[in-house]
Amino acid sequence: MSFVLGGVSIKERWASGSLEFVEHPDPMAYLDQDFSVSMPNNAFLDLVGVESIEDLGDSDFDLFFDKKEVHRKLVKSGGYPVEHVTTIRTLGGGERDVSILFKPISLCDKEYIARFRDITEQRNVERREELLRSILTHDIRNHNQVVLGHLELMKEKRECGTINRIDKVIGSVENSLKTIDKIQKLAARLERSKIQRKSYSVVENYLIDAVDEHKKQLDHNDIRLKFKSDNGRDIDMDRACIKVDHFIVDVISNLIENSIDHADCSIIRLETSIKQSYLEITVEDDGKGIKCENPEIVFDVEYTERTTSGGIGLHLVKKIIESYEGSIELNTSELGGAKFTIQLNRCKRLDKLT
Repeated sequence: MSFVLGGVSIKERWASGSLEFVEHPDPMAYLDQDFSVSMPNNAFLDLVGVESIEDLGDSDFDLFFDKKEVHRKLVKSGGYPVEHVTTIRTLGGGERDVSILFKPISLCDKEYIARFRDITEQRNVERREELLRSILTHDIRNHNQVVLGHLELMKEKRECGTINRIDKVIGSVENSLKTIDKIQKLAARLERSKIQRKSYSVVENYLIDAVDEHKKQLDHNDIRLKFKSDNGRDIDMDRACIKVDHFIVDVISNLIENSIDHADCSIIRLETSIKQSYLEITVEDDGKGIKCENPEIVFDVEYTERTTSGGIGLHLVKKIIESYEGSIELNTSELGGAKFTIQLNRCKRLDKLT
């Protein structure tokens, strides 16, 4: 049953372009009783990443929410609009967080006009704020537990190994201070950070920034860092873009710092390689490697708490990479040590490229 207003159905008005929301700047669409999208306006097609309603039917587009729950909210509201936060899948399988305002046309026939508000960036900021909270609760708590443990042992056994324990306490406190400094830097970056499509040259500069942060440490420990950048052969570099933000600097910095502090290595190799659909970044060394039966365990919170030394931790490294819809894995390097491989999907559309 189609809703009729003034003798003309909504579908007829949409087809003629006279329906009010067709040219509305916000993404809007008509939803039928199954909450299937029909009659979207141009802003909605832009949000999903298609050019026409026909393309929408052929795409991977989907709405993810409990339809019965939303309908119960609408019935309970007595016909007033209801807001619901969910996720939509866009062209090519990407996802966007959206707030949907459902305005009932007919509760009996379950017909609605829906207005969509893209809140992806807002949710990304919230997730990145959660990363900072995770650093506070995991890293600093861990360092302070080490301090308390050694102080308790010193209290019990004053005469035995006191100097060694004091050194360990000082080291743990210094790591806590390093973590606080790291949080301050991350908080400053968070204020200006926004996940966007970045050109390969911008991403490359991010990696150079990460390397520059450790020049003194590398020289002090007599470690050579080799950075090999993809020259982009057979790739249109103007179209080589990746969705990241400035937190990628902290990711690469943390991996380099792990090699310096824990690997007992003499060489660290950082390389990038642009593939047809993704950018691959590898960080590897010739050190002692990471000994564990299941490489995935190094990204667990518990493992990070046992091994962190003031960086953001491998657990949070993985979270940041996943916020870019990318992946990271640990393998053994041909150099003999650990090898971390990051894959970041290349963008399909290059509008507003930065």
